[in-house]
Amino acid sequence: RILIDNTVVTQLLSHNQKDLIINYVIQHLILRFQKDDTLQSAIKPIGEMSSSATIHELRKCHSSIIPDLDKQLFLSEYYEAAEMLNSYQCEHPLTALQKLIEIRPDVFNTVKCALSSTLATKRHSADVERLINTYNKFKDDDRFSLSPVTLSNYLHIKTNSLIQFLLFDTG
Repeated sequence: RILIDNTVVTQLLSHNQKDLIINYVIQHLILRFQKDDTLQSAIKPIGEMSSSATIHELRKCHSSIIPDLDKQLFLSEYYEAAEMLNSYQCEHPLTALQKLIEIRPDVFNTVKCALSSTLATKRHSADVERLINTYNKFKDDDRFSLSPVTLSNYLHIKTNSLIQFLLFDTG
């Protein structure tokens, strides 16, 4: 896993250097993973599943999440599904998807695709690609013999781990 090991860092770096690196990592994460307001507003209707969503919002949602599916079908299914889910008080896209599958398994397929796509999509960046590419360049023969599971256990990237750096014990 790519984490800062306190004992190794303490042995190799002075206290000030360690703090400088940690602060740099925090600032880098804040800069690289800022919320994309355009995308957030585009997927808002799918996250809320509200019948008060406007046609304009739903069109943006459709073009951002499922542009390859029929737009008119998505619009009509969305409003019908939102009305039905209103009585179940589904506050999260996962519970909305589960409820739609449970109640009407053969209907609302475009809405289910949009919900599934939203839930399955993870943040990704070119920084992650560069990190993995660089890691692969530095593999030696011994590392090539490691299984993918072992590599996965030691190369782990969390985009939501800022709190771990904030709570990092610098002492």
